[in-house]
Amino acid sequence: GTEVTVTANTAPTNETFDKWVVISGDVEISDVNSETATFTSKAAIMEVEATYKPLYIVSYEANGGSGTMNDVPVGSGENFVISACGYTAPTGGSFLNWLYNNTAYMPDTTYNNISGNMEFTAVWGFPVTVNNGSATIGGNAYSNPIVSGTTVTITANPDTASEAFQRWEVISGGVVLGNTTNPTTTFTSTDSVMEVTAVYSPVHTVSFLPGDGSGSMDSFTLRECDRQYRHFRYYGSRRSLWRIYRK
Repeated sequence: GTEVTVTANTAPTNETFDKWVVISGDVEISDVNSETATFTSKAAIMEVEATYKPLYIVSYEANGGSGTMNDVPVGSGENFVISACGYTAPTGGSFLNWLYNNTAYMPDTTYNNISGNMEFTAVWGFPVTVNNGSATIGGNAYSNPIVSGTTVTITANPDTASEAFQRWEVISGGVVLGNTTNPTTTFTSTDSVMEVTAVYSPVHTVSFLPGDGSGSMDSFTLRECDRQYRHFRYYGSRRSLWRIYRK
């Protein structure tokens, strides 16, 4: 009838206390999962044993961020809650999620039944700015920062009566455009702030007057700095020179 208090020894390296096991005496331990517990003695030989289990480490990788986060020890088979990101994002970036074994995990998610050391890697997203145009990803309109390695499709705004698309210019981010002179092209996102601009040129109309001749010729448009070759027919029966006027 005596109350006996038992305390487990310090766990061996890389192990943690698991539970108490009754070897003999059929005693009832107050809390088998507590390192310190009690039971009431009986008129028999009593033996209890503290058991231990592997201790695993959950760590967090900054992946270009800055700062520190503490490792978290977790016993084998236990559940744990994935930590919030404590790192400072790279310039211009924002935290998206943790990545472990090619699977994305959000902070505060419970991971069940750990069976080994785990390292979660921070995934950062970076914004894309398209001046005079728009961006899509997988056919969907761009709306949020994106992870490095994503294929981005950019489309320039339509031409107007006075301006026509000429080329794309990369302002920042070091992206490589698939085609700088096509109004729609693609690039692969980088791990920095990305900005591209659609550049337009003024559109000019070239028209022809018959002078002393007769007949008509179709006018056409040219973007500024463009070069275009045309075959001109003459009015009247005599060859003549063109006189050029700029409006």
